[in-house]
Amino acid sequence: SRSAISSLSAAFAAVSSAVRVSTRSSRVSLAVRSACPAVSRERNHAALAAAFPGVRLFDSTAALYRARAADAVLIATPHLQHPAEVLEAFEQGVHVLVEKPLAVDIDEARAVVAAYGKRPQLKFGVMFNQRTHPLYKRMREILQTGMLGTLQRVTWIITNWFRSDAYYRSSGWRATWKGEGGGLLVNQCPHNFDLLEWMLGMSPARVTARVGLGKYHPIEVEDEF
Repeated sequence: SRSAISSLSAAFAAVSSAVRVSTRSSRVSLAVRSACPAVSRERNHAALAAAFPGVRLFDSTAALYRARAADAVLIATPHLQHPAEVLEAFEQGVHVLVEKPLAVDIDEARAVVAAYGKRPQLKFGVMFNQRTHPLYKRMREILQTGMLGTLQRVTWIITNWFRSDAYYRSSGWRATWKGEGGGLLVNQCPHNFDLLEWMLGMSPARVTARVGLGKYHPIEVEDEF
């Protein structure tokens, strides 16, 4: 629901923890997992309770599922956690919307898709929020309706997605192989790949890329593509 997504955005900005949002009818629940000691967890709970009075809080997704407090979940955790958390939700018979990327490893992504194929009663999707941008929606309309005629070639150059050092320092899992699983190719670029495929209505047959590791920032993963 709109309230769940808004709550997730605000909560994620307020506390340094992984937040999952779920709804049952008009109610909102938050399952909070923190890698910090109990004191930090208590502070996170206190901050969330103050920000969202009346919202139920859980220490884990397992506790949330045991309480039957969710019909659907929105998963917005560090990338490497996505596959296991999606599969956990499937096992509980819960609808899932997961932030991109679905997975960093292709085999894990295929395993999630295969698991979903066995559960036709569930709704499942990956969030690519750029599709909601009015500019891209209009571009898609122009392309899909043939207003430009038959396309022969497309060149996509985007220059306003640069990330500062502060962005990479905002969370310990960012810009690390262990925490994020990569840099641009698993964080910003999926949005652009999705937009191209969505607007043009076609998938690439072959992809060639060159990347630079830590070229513009003191990070270990790629920041140039």
